[in-house]
Amino acid sequence: MRSDRARGRRRAIASLAAGAALVTTAWIGAPSAGTPTKGEVQAQASASLPNILVIVTDDQRPDTLDVMPALQQLFVLNGTQFPNAFASTPLCCPSRASIFSGRYTHNHGVFRSGTDPAVFDQDATMQARLQKAGYSTAIAGKYLNSWDQSLDPPFFDRWAFFSRGAQSGSAGFYDLRFNVDGKRRTAKKYSTHFIRNQALRFLESSEADDDRPWFLYVAPFAPHPPAEPEPRYSRAKVPEWEMSPAAFEEDILDKPAYMQFSNAKKWRVGRLRKAQLRSLMSVDDLIERLFNRLDRLGEKQETLAVFLSDNGFMWGEHRRMGKSVPYTASTQIPMLVRWPGHVRRGAIDQRFASNVDVGPTALDAAGLSAEAMDGRSLIDRSWQRDRILLEFWEGQNETRPIPRWASLRTTEHQYTEYYARGTDGQVVIEREFYDLVADPWQLENLVSDEDPTNDPPQWMVDQLFTDRSCASTSCP
Repeated sequence: MRSDRARGRRRAIASLAAGAALVTTAWIGAPSAGTPTKGEVQAQASASLPNILVIVTDDQRPDTLDVMPALQQLFVLNGTQFPNAFASTPLCCPSRASIFSGRYTHNHGVFRSGTDPAVFDQDATMQARLQKAGYSTAIAGKYLNSWDQSLDPPFFDRWAFFSRGAQSGSAGFYDLRFNVDGKRRTAKKYSTHFIRNQALRFLESSEADDDRPWFLYVAPFAPHPPAEPEPRYSRAKVPEWEMSPAAFEEDILDKPAYMQFSNAKKWRVGRLRKAQLRSLMSVDDLIERLFNRLDRLGEKQETLAVFLSDNGFMWGEHRRMGKSVPYTASTQIPMLVRWPGHVRRGAIDQRFASNVDVGPTALDAAGLSAEAMDGRSLIDRSWQRDRILLEFWEGQNETRPIPRWASLRTTEHQYTEYYARGTDGQVVIEREFYDLVADPWQLENLVSDEDPTNDPPQWMVDQLFTDRSCASTSCP
């Protein structure tokens, strides 16, 4: 238990940079009487640092939180919501690389779910920085899709991960194959339960080194399709489906050519929706169990926790089911943060937030610089974005692939460009522009109405071109 450390942690967080300076000073020549040793300085620095818990669901929309009462209690009532949060690239592997690295996809290079993970700079991740700063690190759940499961994940001290989702085991919910601390295991039980138990195991083992803060990344497969619920929730009641005006939109002739082939069936979407909501009930149980264990271990108040999804999911909006497109339902994600005494309780933060902000948030809490990252710390309330960047690299081996696109979103408008294949994003083939105030459901593409007076302003066109190659502080 950390009752003594808990009291210490309520003081201002010590900067590890300052701690490093103290170490340098203390070790110039032999330490004199009363001078702290290197180990003592590190212990003093870590004593004021929070644990860090990041929970990432798979394909979860932000309007699904009603089926998660534990999350409502822990994060909504006792944390801060970010209703204007978006996935910079709405596809699982690029998004997760952005979460780990705090970088946009054009900077970390994991462009698709099948991208060779060897291109990913693991040294630039939050887990690398935290481990090097003295944190104990662990992952339980989904890692990077193309990662070879026989290889250990870099910069994690403990792990129980899978990488191939629905292609591994029984659609990702039963008989899922894991690498557990270097040993291959098949989880016969429901995968969300297995991930939960592995995360709890790490929390318990952390008590053996109680003075060392930890970083835990928990990533269940739910509610990714086919979103198979566990038996106890297979017939659970779910909220009525309040479809938006964009759902099963009749006229999509103003949309890009690839969208005009969209033909999602209402019955199929409705069935998947119920399954996704029911699978999230098990995720909520996971969250409740984690925080109950943190409470018992005396860590609940000393833990920064972030909850988000890797991308949104289309429930028939513009006749489409899935993700990877620039529309709100595909790109908007749930994002909530709690850290008692540091993050406002029951608050709603209307600023634009992004998955690239998770890494900077974790490093900020640990007193580390995130200057090499593109995102910003969510616990720092001094900044304000005027726009958000979204981007996607074309799909492969598909009958009708989604073209490469990039999009700029402000509070009032969204401008999107689609690029010709093989032109490295230099040749624009189609465009979309929406007035989000008059048309929040993105029903009328103003570029297609033959009225040049409501076309996208030149500053948005120019800004999108600039932001597509931004880095660090030049990024929105």
